[in-house]
Amino acid sequence: MENWEIAYVMPSLYFEKTFDTPLIAMVPYSDERVVAICKTNPSAKKLLNCFIDNYNKKVEPAVLIIHSSAPKSIWENEAIISFRNIVSISIMLRGWAEVRPGSFPISPLFSNTFDFYPIILGKNGGFFYSTPAVNDYHPKNASLIGMPNNYVPIKYFVTMYDKAICDALITIWYQRFIKPGRNSFNSRQIFRSIEVAYHALSVPIKNQTTIFDLGVTFILWVSAFEILLHPKKGDVGPKKVITDLGTVHWGNKELNAKRYVVKIMKKRVNLCQKLYNEIYMNRNDFIHGNKISSRKLHAFGNKNLQHLWVFAPIIYRTALILYLDKYFPNLIKKLVLSDKSILRYMNNAPYENCLMQLMNKKRIRA
Repeated sequence: MENWEIAYVMPSLYFEKTFDTPLIAMVPYSDERVVAICKTNPSAKKLLNCFIDNYNKKVEPAVLIIHSSAPKSIWENEAIISFRNIVSISIMLRGWAEVRPGSFPISPLFSNTFDFYPIILGKNGGFFYSTPAVNDYHPKNASLIGMPNNYVPIKYFVTMYDKAICDALITIWYQRFIKPGRNSFNSRQIFRSIEVAYHALSVPIKNQTTIFDLGVTFILWVSAFEILLHPKKGDVGPKKVITDLGTVHWGNKELNAKRYVVKIMKKRVNLCQKLYNEIYMNRNDFIHGNKISSRKLHAFGNKNLQHLWVFAPIIYRTALILYLDKYFPNLIKKLVLSDKSILRYMNNAPYENCLMQLMNKKRIRA
C-alpha cells in the first residue's frame, strides 16, 4: 500500500465515493488507504474512531489524505482548502439543482457538511486542537470524543456531483499549486470566489435563521460573483455581472427570452439576470440598513415561490462556466468537442430545469 497521510477528517460527511488525484484525495472511512494508515498509526485510528452522534451511535467520518510524495505546496492550507472546496462545491451545486418546493434533498446542500474537524494529528502521536478561539494540545493517551456538526444531517450517499466543474477546477488546481505552480491572477480569482461561495452555502443559523441570517447569505453571494467576474483592469458591479450573465446561451429558449425589466439596465434581461438583480438588491437593503420585508427574499417578491437563496447556487454555476470559457479556453477545448456543445458537456439540463420551475408559474410579474 502506498504511503498516504491524514490531513483532516470530516465527521459530518459519510460517503462511499472517492474523489481521487495521485497526490491528494477525499475518501470514505472505509477506503483501503485509510485502513492501512490506522493499522500502523494508533493515533490516527483513535481519532477516526472517536466520533459519535447525539444518540451515541458511531460516526464514520470522511477523510482528506495526502500522498507522502506530494510537494510542500500541497500541505499549505490554501491548497488543501481549495481542493476541499472544489469537491464540495461540485456536490452542492448539483444538489441545489434538484431542490423543488416540498422536496426532500438527497444530496448535501450546505458547506457545514464538509467542514474540517479542528483536531489534527501531531508528529509525536498527540493531537492538536486549533481554532482562532482555542489552541490546545492533547497527548496521545488522552481520551477523545468527537461529534459531527449538529446543523446538518450526515449524508450516507453522495450520488450526484458536477463532474464537468470538478474536472475543470482540479486541472486549474494542479496548474496553481503543482505544475507550473504559478500564483496567477485568474487562478487566484476563481479559488477565492469559490471560498466565499463556500461561506455563502453554510447553514444560515447564526441568529436562528432570521431574515438577517439570509441577508448575510446574499452579501456573501454577491461578493462571490464580483470576485469571480472582476476584470483584471476596471471595476465590477451589478451591471457588469448582469451583462456577463446575459452572454450565456441556454439550451431552453424560454430561459433566453428577454422578458424582464431591471432598472440599472437599458434593455430587458432574461430570467437568470433578473434573479441575480433581485439577489443584489436584497444585498443592498441589508448592507445599507434599509427597510426589509420577508416577501423580497422570494423570487419576484412572491411568497408562493422559492427563496432566492435556492437559485443563487444555480446562477453562480452559470458564472463559473462563463469564467472557465473566457479565461481557460484551452482547458474547455480539451473537454468540449465544439463551442456549441459546451452546455451539453457541462450537463446544464438539471440547472435549467431548476430555473424552469419559475417559468411555469402563472402571472409572474416583473
